[in-house]
Amino acid sequence: SVNDVTVGNPIFLKCKAEGVPRPTVFWKREGDRNMSLVERRPVTKWKGVVLPLAPVSRRDSGKYICIADNGNPPPIMNTFRLRVMFKPEVRAVQSSVKAVKRGTAALICRVEGHPTPNITWTRRGGELVGARQLEYLRNGVLEARLKVKLISQFLYDTYECSATNKLGTASAFVRLEESFELIKFAEEVYTEISISTLQVDEREMISNNRERLSGGFQMKEAEEKHHRQIQRSQVPLLTLPPPLLGCAPVPTISAAVLLQLNLFYIAH
Repeated sequence: SVNDVTVGNPIFLKCKAEGVPRPTVFWKREGDRNMSLVERRPVTKWKGVVLPLAPVSRRDSGKYICIADNGNPPPIMNTFRLRVMFKPEVRAVQSSVKAVKRGTAALICRVEGHPTPNITWTRRGGELVGARQLEYLRNGVLEARLKVKLISQFLYDTYECSATNKLGTASAFVRLEESFELIKFAEEVYTEISISTLQVDEREMISNNRERLSGGFQMKEAEEKHHRQIQRSQVPLLTLPPPLLGCAPVPTISAAVLLQLNLFYIAH
């Protein structure tokens, strides 16, 4: 059977048993937990037809077992379920939640109470717009969520989570605030990309200058080698102008090719 009692009040559970010989009645709590009795110390076992429970608290909710035994097995058992009623208790998981514009935020509060409370969300500045209410029961605790979508400037406000049952009402507040983290992140990424681009450009400029210098030195070396070969063959020299520093690199030409070019020029 189920027995409801308001928190702070005593309750007397009665277990009737008949038989021949007359049975003895004992009480215990599920899990052999302590039982708080009227004007007595907590006990794990109680003998008697009536179980006098002291003014109860929320922790007294649970199952109480009556056992009747007259020596003829098996003993007879009956289970009483005690539900302690209390007004709602509400707690916000986060008192402040931040979200970016056009984003989504979840405002959460946890609610306890018996009978099960009715939960409502309100916004201090007006109606709830683009919001969805969800509820989950987890380990006897009711979790209420308000999901706010497509957040605009006027939705940054204070929201109230209210829970009500026949014993009373309780509330908790959550503040939805604007977040600038993504904007800051975008600025940091842009700065990092800009610096990286400058570093790449700088490395390319240095590389190009090195190629130009290398091309100039190779050309100078080729000219000197060409001079020596012309002197040995007594062929007039066709002089090539040295590359200017800072200009585009001149392709490297071997001395043998230069010699052939000069000979071809002289023959014509």
